[in-house]
Amino acid sequence: MLKSCDSPPSLVHVHCAICKRTGVPGTRGLSRQSARAPANGQPSGGGRYSWKGSLLAARHVPKLRAGREWVVAATAAASIALLPLAAKAVAGTNWNVLYETTNLAGHELAYEPNPGTTGGPPCSLSDVSLSVFADYGTVTANANRTNIFVNAIGYRKFTETYTNGQAVSLGIYRYRGSLRLPAVPAPSVVQTQNAQTAQMMIQVWDGREELWDSNSNSLEATMYWDLNPWNADFGKVKIYTMNTGALVLVNTGITVPPDTNWHTFELVADFSNRTFVSAGMDGIVVNLSTVSIAQVTHTDWSTNVAISMTAESMNTWPGDSFSYVFWWSTEFRGLDFARQEYVADTEAPVPNPMTWSAPPVPMNGTSVTMTASAASDDAGVVYYFEEITGGAGGSSSGWQESPSFIDTALASGTRYSYRVKARDKSALSNETAYSEIYSAVTPLSAPVGVTASDGAFTDKVQVTWGTVSNASGYEVWRSGTNDTNSAALLAGTIATTNYDDTNTVSDATYYYWVKATNAAGAGAFSSSDSGWRSSFAAVGPTIKANGRNVDSLTVSSNDTVAITVSMNADIYVGTEVDWWIVAYGSPAGWFYMNEALAWTPFSGSLSDLHRVYGGALFDLLTTTVLPAVNLPVGTWDFWFAVDYPMNGILNTGAMLYDHVNVIVR
Repeated sequence: MLKSCDSPPSLVHVHCAICKRTGVPGTRGLSRQSARAPANGQPSGGGRYSWKGSLLAARHVPKLRAGREWVVAATAAASIALLPLAAKAVAGTNWNVLYETTNLAGHELAYEPNPGTTGGPPCSLSDVSLSVFADYGTVTANANRTNIFVNAIGYRKFTETYTNGQAVSLGIYRYRGSLRLPAVPAPSVVQTQNAQTAQMMIQVWDGREELWDSNSNSLEATMYWDLNPWNADFGKVKIYTMNTGALVLVNTGITVPPDTNWHTFELVADFSNRTFVSAGMDGIVVNLSTVSIAQVTHTDWSTNVAISMTAESMNTWPGDSFSYVFWWSTEFRGLDFARQEYVADTEAPVPNPMTWSAPPVPMNGTSVTMTASAASDDAGVVYYFEEITGGAGGSSSGWQESPSFIDTALASGTRYSYRVKARDKSALSNETAYSEIYSAVTPLSAPVGVTASDGAFTDKVQVTWGTVSNASGYEVWRSGTNDTNSAALLAGTIATTNYDDTNTVSDATYYYWVKATNAAGAGAFSSSDSGWRSSFAAVGPTIKANGRNVDSLTVSSNDTVAITVSMNADIYVGTEVDWWIVAYGSPAGWFYMNEALAWTPFSGSLSDLHRVYGGALFDLLTTTVLPAVNLPVGTWDFWFAVDYPMNGILNTGAMLYDHVNVIVR
């Protein structure tokens, strides 16, 4: 006897089994047999059953299941490690919806009398109800508000085939929808509207053992929302699995506090491998792929093949004496039942043909960048950029994840053409058609070593520069200010690397730039150099490389180099001086030209240096001192000097000289 109206006896509900139920002619129903767990004085959660869904016979005959130990969830619940389930859909599969209902209109009704108990008042189909409304349906336990304990079962069963004619089979199934509680269960016997659980189940029945070696076992994947307000697990979401041959309720790790809002649920099970896949409520989904589906043995067995889904509502157990009245309704809506099927992916990604987000453009003289439009495909996408001209250094990307590609190590001043396609990551590797072809021209490098003569000539300013790879000619530009915006083209398509600007005014400063050109166009401006034309000839020695009066000249190892010297004695004609011609090559070493006009190696010490001539200063016309030869690769420096007094010793304090540097690559 209760000491307080708010403290009912232990509400213990264990697994129970369904057998044939009878007494309602002309309808399909479910019946269950049950076993009573010992009362322990503590409230606990609801139980589980198996069911066959056979045609109803004349009457219900309760049967105790022999030889099986049922585990009470409150005292023997197992724990499992759960991981978040990846949200990405499985490529190559989709869900084939087999059945859907807004309001349970396609469901049938059955009942389970006294689930988990060995006694109690009898129940009938009139004690449960299934009501259909416009946008939801209600399953009610103890509809007549009497002293009974009953589970109301709304179910949809497919025998042998689905409605589309496809045969019932094993595989991965998904059952989802929404449910709502009409009230919040409370631990008070005064509140008669109280629940034990709301359950959702998928069951596979193979009576002929043609799908798997069932051995009189059904496969049952069940979600159990604990709604017993006296239970410490109130609000926890559980599933049934097997533990050493016995059924066990285990927590999924999801807790949904009961309220009167709509809550979504989703249950996915792999009946081919007899495991859960996942379960979730309100978007919280857990991976259950390591948890086995319950296998429930049946003492009576039929020969059909069937699969069913249930929507169940159970009132709170009214105690050992059944002196309390509890009833319960659970509302369901938007239920759908689907099977996962493989769909061969034969469609290429989109867009098809591929398009460009950013067509190829040069980044500099040796690289081109490009970006394809982002392609879309459920299986994932890879991209392939192809260079089709075969230009020097041009390459294709190979299949890659990124929609962008940079082609490097290209030749400057060269046209490259590209197209792009995409393919998906499905087994068939479906490809798009190629995009339009776009071309990009790498700019020619700007010439380096641009030098303009500073008063070296009375009739011109001489401009020289280094060669540019892939250039077929050069343009020379000039301005009175150091600004390319004001520069004017002096000459185009110059085949050599020097230019004489004779259209100048003496002692005026000019700025010069050079561009390299070829069939693809002109490159960028070089750096500038200023030069001027003298009103009188420079006095003293002059030394030139390849006829160019420059400080430095760069040539390739295939080019010849000639060194010439000249002298403008001017008013110093007749002065007795020493004449010197010296060269240094790295790594060749030091050389001087002797009085026999022969190049002679020496240590580099001034004490070992000898003059080429000693005597009166005179005007020397251009004279070759090194005929055109192929110098070894390296850096070469040449000097032509005169010093005073004439004594055979180099006097650097009273010396006039000119110098030219030659770089051989």
